[in-house]
Amino acid sequence: MISSRISSPSLKLRAVLCVIPAMIVCASLWWAPAKGSGIESAPQVAGHRIIRVFSKSNSPIRGFPLGFDAGKLFQDRTGKFWVTPGVGTKSIVEVYDEHNQQWTTFGDAAGTTSNLLHYREALLPHDVEHVGQSKDGRMWFADGSTNSYKRPLLTSFDGTQWQRFDFLEKSTGYVRVGFRSDTEGTLWFWSGEELRNYDGARWSPTYRISEMFKEPVPRNAAADRETVRYEVFDAIQDRDKLWWFALVSGIVRYDKIRNVWKRFPQIEPNRQIYEDRSGRLWFADTDLVSVYDKSKDSVRSFRLSDHLTTEHCGYSLPTLRCMYQDKRGQMLFGHGCGLICYSETTSKWELIHFNRIGLKDSDDESNAVNDIMEDRQGRIWISCSTAILVLEP
Repeated sequence: MISSRISSPSLKLRAVLCVIPAMIVCASLWWAPAKGSGIESAPQVAGHRIIRVFSKSNSPIRGFPLGFDAGKLFQDRTGKFWVTPGVGTKSIVEVYDEHNQQWTTFGDAAGTTSNLLHYREALLPHDVEHVGQSKDGRMWFADGSTNSYKRPLLTSFDGTQWQRFDFLEKSTGYVRVGFRSDTEGTLWFWSGEELRNYDGARWSPTYRISEMFKEPVPRNAAADRETVRYEVFDAIQDRDKLWWFALVSGIVRYDKIRNVWKRFPQIEPNRQIYEDRSGRLWFADTDLVSVYDKSKDSVRSFRLSDHLTTEHCGYSLPTLRCMYQDKRGQMLFGHGCGLICYSETTSKWELIHFNRIGLKDSDDESNAVNDIMEDRQGRIWISCSTAILVLEP
């Protein structure tokens, strides 16, 4: 573990993360749908009214209010919103204090306007693909793989001090890394097939998933590169406090209380996991989506390409990036083509191109949806290549 204390100008940052006094605000960056914006003819997205839009074309800050295409979204315990980059900008994150309408940037990239608090001393991974908070209030940032361009893979920030943790960097070759939080605020980290957790005070020993199954570690011959079949792509703790892992070879579950691991060969290997409001688990890969009903021990699968044509996405179908179920039961899939909406009750599919509802940017015609998040007020936040949208529940 390597520590790095920030310089004196940034010592004020703890106050920034708590209660920001009257400073330069960016209220003009938020705007409601208005005449001439192109939104008035489509005031809703997936049946939810658009209440705020944060767009490239409406921002004086480096071409986008964040200075980059928005990636992952996270709301911390103080209610502030953290936004990671999408594609193109590295080693930077932004924080939005909605109460004070103030943006703060962490990272090396400099802004072209003074309407932004900027701290250059942040110790961040090259590609910030994971952001979260442990129960001790510390913020955590992780890369998505060991291809880190000599940047740290995992760092944390407690409001005063940045720290680098090098245990993820000990894996040889290219492997996936990341972390997830359980219901009690303990963070579970993975690097390849190795797992560790941090409960806010102590670190656990390192666990190898292959050792949990008491089997040798075979290679996956079908992969383009050599990789252990237990390499973790994603993980989630469900409402029953059971951990699910999407591995190279398939889906496994860990019952921490009973210390029992179980395979689910009936579920196709996937790279993303999401639990809906009824406790079903959704597993997704590039095109394949599987739904597992724990109460019935049943699996249903479908392919997004069956519902998208070349007219929607061109000849190369981009990958699915995130999943979310709204309070009406409608499934929303963030996709490289846009937002895919699926109603199980009507079996209706819909693809929403954001540049068709007034969010098209002259320099970027991409419709990619990178993340979907529900905040504490129940509002739906959608990050995409051209804007951040906030929708009514």
